[in-house]
Amino acid sequence: AGLAASTIAATIAGMRAPDRLMGAYNAIALLVLAAAFAAAPPLTSRWGISALFLGLAMTTLPALLLNPCFPERGGSQSHGSSPVALPPLNRRSATFALLGTACFYFGLGGLWPYMGEIGRHSGLSTERVAGILSIAQLSAAAGSFVPVVLGQRAGRLLPVTIAVGLTFISIVSLLAQFGSASVFAWAAPVFLGGAMLLFGYLMGIIAGVDPSGRISSLSFSIQTISLGLGPAWAGMLATRAGYSAVLWIAAAVIPLSLVFLLPLAHEQDGRRRAANEAAARTIVEQH
Repeated sequence: AGLAASTIAATIAGMRAPDRLMGAYNAIALLVLAAAFAAAPPLTSRWGISALFLGLAMTTLPALLLNPCFPERGGSQSHGSSPVALPPLNRRSATFALLGTACFYFGLGGLWPYMGEIGRHSGLSTERVAGILSIAQLSAAAGSFVPVVLGQRAGRLLPVTIAVGLTFISIVSLLAQFGSASVFAWAAPVFLGGAMLLFGYLMGIIAGVDPSGRISSLSFSIQTISLGLGPAWAGMLATRAGYSAVLWIAAAVIPLSLVFLLPLAHEQDGRRRAANEAAARTIVEQH
């Protein structure tokens, strides 16, 4: 699954509108996961756990049937058999992109798995927490669709700032009113919606750094590692210092991602504006 996801990310990086494509990819994945979570209990209760594995195996069939349609590589390069020389890599930009990824997903991977526990600490019942987290999944899907609809019409700098800002506001509100059920009810959906809004534009920035897809694959690896290590560090910290300490760490590292991502977004927006202005001048001169 990780190999497939990295291959998809690397291919999309070389295509047009990677922000939109990655937003659509993420939104579809969230909707499929929501359907799978809904289908799993009745499947296992009626036919046992083997039905779940059989259903998972069946989901590979559409992918296998569509494999011939999968492009050899992103972009408009020829699909001949000759190897394609990889473009030189800007190490500063690549490092910034990966550090930005690591900062954000380190905080996300630690905080989100314990968001339900924070809700229960706020005095909410398990059923009420589950309902709020379900709304958060819908918020996540909505956040993922923003890049699909908006694309780069507002550039990348503004959406990235808004996305990280939404997550930061949510964390600070949870800290300021720790244990408040009313704050948790809106902060959890806003947090996850902002995180999923960032995903499409983050991958778009990385595609701008390296259209060949090398950094996109590395970013996926960092995201997976951070989401895997997150519950471990957050669990140990929560055991020693409580869930508020997890919120403090997330409030520190998530905004730090902007230090690395905003310079890249600013550079790319500037290049895009310059290219659009040059194209407009060419059209005017031709007429």
